[in-house]
Amino acid sequence: MTDELIDIYDENNRPLGIAKRKSEAHRDGSWHNGSHVWIYNSKGEALLQLRSKGKTVHPGTWDTSSSGHFVRGENAIRAAIREVKEELGLVLSESDLGAPLVLKSPKSHDGIVDNEFCNVFFIERDISIDDMSLDTEEVETVRFVPIDDLEREFAESPERFCASDSEYWLTSIVELKKRVHLGSKL
Repeated sequence: MTDELIDIYDENNRPLGIAKRKSEAHRDGSWHNGSHVWIYNSKGEALLQLRSKGKTVHPGTWDTSSSGHFVRGENAIRAAIREVKEELGLVLSESDLGAPLVLKSPKSHDGIVDNEFCNVFFIERDISIDDMSLDTEEVETVRFVPIDDLEREFAESPERFCASDSEYWLTSIVELKKRVHLGSKL
């Protein structure tokens, strides 16, 4: 868990041509980009990760399958591929990823102002947890959860989930449900 350099953007997601350490961006409330990957399977289950208790931000909470900041000079696809490999030990290619859904997510918590453009990818993949090699500095464990159960769990106990704003979670769940429904019609 390094304090990497990340590119800084304006509130309209235009690059400013400067970079800051991630901790500085969170201290200053600088806008930056992150990659979020939702992996779901043909049974209508989404893969969640439990963030490591050693994480600085939201330790011990449930999060997307994989997520992380763009490092300096990186784009959404490269960040997604890197983060999935680092956190889950899974290899993705550019062809696995379509265009991301970009959500503007301003939030603050515990002295951190996390103004992030979330670049959200959705990937259908039938995999086993046994196929993964978790980075235990980042991820405690993973689980597959039926998407309807995820929606219920988030509604009942949002504090158990990484504190992206509620709009992020609700939009992601709606998108997962759409994709699973469309997949069942094919």
